Amino acid sequence: MKKLVSILATIAISASSTSYVLACPSSKANEVKDVVFMFDAAAGTNANIQKQYKKIVDDFNAANADSSIKVTLETPTAGAISGALASGESLPDLYVTYPDNVVKYLASAPDEALDMSTVMPSTLKPKLQSFMNEGKLTVDGKEKQLVLPMAKSFDFSAVNLRLLKELTTMAITKISSVSKLGDYLGNSNIVVSDLYKNELPENFKLVGDEEKIFTSLANAKNQDDVKKVLLLNSNLATISGFMYRLDREYKLVNADKMGTGSKIYGLGIDSLSNKVFSEYAELLKTDSIKTLSENKDFLYNYYDNKFSVNKSTGLGGLQNEMKFLQQLKDLQGKDSASLRGDTTLDSKDTEMLYVPTLTGKKKYSSDFFAAGTMLLASGSTAGSFYYKSGNKVNKDLKVTFDDVLVMGTPTDKGEAYTAQQGPGIAGFKSSSEDKQKVANKFLEYLLSPEKQAYFGIFTGYLPSNEENYASDSDYVKWIKGETKPKDENGKEQSRSNPLLKQYIDMVNSGDANHFFTVEGSPLGNGVRSDVLTSVIQNKMMDDKAKDVFLKDSNLTDYFWGNDSTELKTRATYAFNSILTDYDPNGSVTYKAQLPSVLKEVNLLDRKED
Repeated sequence: MKKLVSILATIAISASSTSYVLACPSSKANEVKDVVFMFDAAAGTNANIQKQYKKIVDDFNAANADSSIKVTLETPTAGAISGALASGESLPDLYVTYPDNVVKYLASAPDEALDMSTVMPSTLKPKLQSFMNEGKLTVDGKEKQLVLPMAKSFDFSAVNLRLLKELTTMAITKISSVSKLGDYLGNSNIVVSDLYKNELPENFKLVGDEEKIFTSLANAKNQDDVKKVLLLNSNLATISGFMYRLDREYKLVNADKMGTGSKIYGLGIDSLSNKVFSEYAELLKTDSIKTLSENKDFLYNYYDNKFSVNKSTGLGGLQNEMKFLQQLKDLQGKDSASLRGDTTLDSKDTEMLYVPTLTGKKKYSSDFFAAGTMLLASGSTAGSFYYKSGNKVNKDLKVTFDDVLVMGTPTDKGEAYTAQQGPGIAGFKSSSEDKQKVANKFLEYLLSPEKQAYFGIFTGYLPSNEENYASDSDYVKWIKGETKPKDENGKEQSRSNPLLKQYIDMVNSGDANHFFTVEGSPLGNGVRSDVLTSVIQNKMMDDKAKDVFLKDSNLTDYFWGNDSTELKTRATYAFNSILTDYDPNGSVTYKAQLPSVLKEVNLLDRKED
């Protein structure tokens, strides 16, 4: 008989007592003789990803045709695993998911969850420790490896070198100490773009740190010199302000070269939440931000059945990001305008920063970057194939892969701390020893360098296996265009991607770049979506006051919220909503209910179910 936690426990971890139902496996469950490999709908997917997993499953079954137990791929609707946990139906032997989801399932079936360290195949030798750290979860005060790394995506920043060269060339005409571009931007391989009219007017003056920044860029000897400048939040904000003035004050844009619907942005950031996490990783100097144990220097913790928001000690990373956003707002210089600005497609006016909205017609920063009208775009390596221009872009603005410099996430100190994430492989204990053996054999096959390389090259994800990062590996040869992989029909396909090659070089560079992950938490997705994305990315970007993000170095009510109608649904409200969505029976108690004062707040002392 299978012991399962009650249906209430599928959405909550009980503090001191847990209700159980004893459910005999149904006849349907008994009929499942094959190994079930499931794509957890909560992890998100697309047709191409499913196709690549299906090919791996089909290839495995073909290679093991004499086995009476096959592997079947299932792609159910959302809630399938939670529903099976609640009803006593059979569970997948292996499934693709994120650690946040595993924490929830673990609460419901602690005895059913598979400790993946006990089945980790010898074929898996992770390139980075953070790949393994992402799947380690703190359970009863101890770390357990509950997810193994498969496909990885990284945040990355793409720099349009053609546009950077144009901006620097214009700026140094106003700098007496610089007569020409140095070795890097002066390279003839970087063809200057033509987004702006050639000469700055006589009355144009560099302001603030513009002279210092453009002098450093002009004198750059190599790409590392450029990265040192552009990895700093403050420098990026200043350059974005420079672009804003070129258009808004001096009308120097060659608008006739811009395509329909294109628009100039200094910067684009697809995920402000990942950038906030990068600020924390830089402050904490860590490759794994802990959330399931006490970590008062981080924004939130969930441990000992309490959800805590560290308002006195854990705001450093968030404040550093808000300082960056406030600098952009100040450089914009319009108290009555939002930082998002005019997003209508018929407006070609320059804006400081683009972040996607829930209702925007253009979803990613890469849309504007590929149009040649954005200097820096931060997004996921999984979408790196979209950072080059299409055929309709004017040749004077067109961006090829060779025109792009790849680097990590800009932060307050510019120390190259970059988030890595991606769904991995978790499991439940199989119903028979024979099924478990087949599941283990399939896991070894799935996580082998060969299968990870094939999956990665056709999905845009990076493999987790160390072998795939070697210069003579099939994967790197495919990325470099030296050879071509064959698709499911046996046809060779070009998958050359110099952007991913640059990123592989970053991963191989050792201490020059830092890659981190955030420990999974049952409330982690809620904080990311309801606080960092909804409040900052979708609401504060539209606020029009002078001090939207920071005032006197403190977070404002535009973040925390207050009793006024327009600010009720901000961070304090969101934190409470995350909690009550997770556990409708939970109560909220505050140690200090001072939304505008930095005090520690424990949001929950959980009641017994």
